[in-house]
Amino acid sequence: MRIPALLAMAACLSIGARPEALRAGTVTTTGKSYRIKLISFVAPPQPPSGLLIRARVNGGPLLRLLLDSGAQRVVLSRRAAAKSGCFGGANYSLVSPGASAVSVAKALRAETVEVDDFIARDVGVLVTDNKVADGVDGVLPLSLFGSLLIQLNMPAKSLDLDPYPEEAPHQTGELVAIRNNDLFFVKCQLNGAREGYFLLDTGASYNAISHKLARKLNSSDLLGSDVSLQGGTVPVDGHLTSAVTRLRIGSLELVPDPLVDVDLSLASRYHQLEISGLIGYPALRGLALVVDYRDGVIRIASK
Repeated sequence: MRIPALLAMAACLSIGARPEALRAGTVTTTGKSYRIKLISFVAPPQPPSGLLIRARVNGGPLLRLLLDSGAQRVVLSRRAAAKSGCFGGANYSLVSPGASAVSVAKALRAETVEVDDFIARDVGVLVTDNKVADGVDGVLPLSLFGSLLIQLNMPAKSLDLDPYPEEAPHQTGELVAIRNNDLFFVKCQLNGAREGYFLLDTGASYNAISHKLARKLNSSDLLGSDVSLQGGTVPVDGHLTSAVTRLRIGSLELVPDPLVDVDLSLASRYHQLEISGLIGYPALRGLALVVDYRDGVIRIASK
């Protein structure tokens, strides 16, 4: 039986792009702190499956964008881009985790991206003809705020941004992570035995393991119903599975439900890193994270 596309994942990894076309924007207001209120993303009949942030691109209307630590660039639907004065651009390929082939988007520059009084200038934007999710105008990468120290409190639906201290403090609760292409891959332990690197992906409405890892776990007899997913801007086929019953990062044990078995081989080749899975919003929603892009550190914060 095939279940309809009830889940959405918005991680989009750009490939084949000239550096000047997709370089990160310049933040001109980093000398102050910000507190930004987030909104739950709900696609009935499913429970909340992500966090939305209101933003303006090129001074246009407020857009509802999915806040996504698993995306590298701002992604807009064609309609949202037109309302925001984003036209033209060159064709570039995207790799979405779980997809077996690349998709194509237009790459261009936005003069500004504004979130409340936080302003980033000359920001790389990808415009897609494909739908991200119902009621969502696009994706805003968490790394857009990387010039500031980020505290993302998911239960409180708040995003706090503060100037970095001069020296990185040594604190407990740091997670073993690799920063790659503005994304964080955290080391996880599965079922008390195997280890692997999982993409920290607040924009994913499910948790995932790779086909390769599922085979190692001998999970073929645990495969459930087929599911049709939205992986970035392209359809993705997966299987609901109970292969992983325990998922631990650092001292935290997370609930890997729902868990989907998907193909992560293309994304692994792009990153030159064996990606064992994705830690999505369902596993992260009870946490407050401190994300330090300057020093490549992630910590679990007190809520």
